[in-house]
Amino acid sequence: MARPPKPADGAALRAPLLTPQECRAARKALGWTLLRLAIAADVSPTTTWLFESGRRTPFPSTLSALRRALEGAGHEFSNPADDRMRVLAAEIERLHAQAAEIGDASEAEKVLDARDRQVRLMWRTPASTRAGKVAKVKVAVLLLGWRGASEDLPFIHDLARRLLGELAGLTSSDLEEMY
Repeated sequence: MARPPKPADGAALRAPLLTPQECRAARKALGWTLLRLAIAADVSPTTTWLFESGRRTPFPSTLSALRRALEGAGHEFSNPADDRMRVLAAEIERLHAQAAEIGDASEAEKVLDARDRQVRLMWRTPASTRAGKVAKVKVAVLLLGWRGASEDLPFIHDLARRLLGELAGLTSSDLEEMY
């Protein structure tokens, strides 16, 4: 078996496509054997075993094939950016509820400004998993229902446009799980 080429400058700093531990955990979560994964990914069972046991690192194309096979079967790998997105969504919901309860308009405006900063940060972060997309959709739906000041309209219209983009990547069952 040929060794994969050495990474170019900067490539070593990128996260791997798949670690042996992630592969093993995903395979077991799906109830798959090594052979089933190898067949689904169209790679040799020996390569799969050597990778999961930590004895060899396959070529990036092989790692990509293994990951695609696992994701195609329904496994969703966690993503730190999407985990951060869920935290942002919770903070946005908290600020939104807090603003609705404040009687003083200037104090409520401060809370809404903080909420809007968090929303902008969330929308600048790409969602790569279903969980991240669902978090974005929940926040957009929350804000689209807001009956605040009219100066919020350009912000809300932009949010609606972005919401449609996120919805394009979700199935109806994903949307049903949101609520």
